[in-house]
Amino acid sequence: MIVALLFSVATYGQTSEGFNDENTVIRGIVTPVARAALAAGIVARVANMPFRDGMSFVKGDILVEFDCTGVHAEQAAGAAIKRIARKNLENNEELARYNAIGKHEVILSRLELDRASAEYRAQKFSADECRLHAPFDGRIVKTYANEHEMPSLGDALLEIIDDSNPELELIVPSKWLKWLVVDTAFSFRIDETSKTHFARVTRIGAIVDPVSQTIKVHGLLEPSSEQVLIGMSGTAFFEQPVIHGELDGL
Repeated sequence: MIVALLFSVATYGQTSEGFNDENTVIRGIVTPVARAALAAGIVARVANMPFRDGMSFVKGDILVEFDCTGVHAEQAAGAAIKRIARKNLENNEELARYNAIGKHEVILSRLELDRASAEYRAQKFSADECRLHAPFDGRIVKTYANEHEMPSLGDALLEIIDDSNPELELIVPSKWLKWLVVDTAFSFRIDETSKTHFARVTRIGAIVDPVSQTIKVHGLLEPSSEQVLIGMSGTAFFEQPVIHGELDGL
């Protein structure tokens, strides 16, 4: 006989001690679908940081803009050097056709153009780092720099998240793999708001923790008018099918 039982199931940072099929309470936490820490790719003064902690932005917005007057000047000089090297190569190739110079001079001028082109690409890369664009729609979690400061290369500037479709992170008993699959529906009651939201399992962890006999599960909250913030916690409820056995004689 198969009996459908309703269980409170969702955990976050909980071991399998206390897990049992009759009374299980597992905690869960709301996590962003994407998170990124933006760092300085060049050494320059911060000219503009229009977004502050908690503010929303859309993909493509300029999050950080550096004063790159010097960088752009170097790029312009590099472009000119590259043009000169190309013209020199063209002239030497023309002279070589009339045996006015040897092949060695042509080879050297070609190598000079290669070097100038490589230096220009490096300068262009630095120029591209003058503006940091938002890689997705999201919000600012924390700013680590301010306008007029000059961060060192690699220093953290901003931490950002994509909170448009919050995920849930749960840790469940590994024995649930007998019935838990991707797209399994469940509900999630958030502590901070006391609101219940519908969700579905989107990913199941690749490994089982052999000590706690648990596995990480991710779910996606269905769209709701209620505000859900990253870091909120709560309890998930799954409808778990449990096989108790067959009746005698069947």
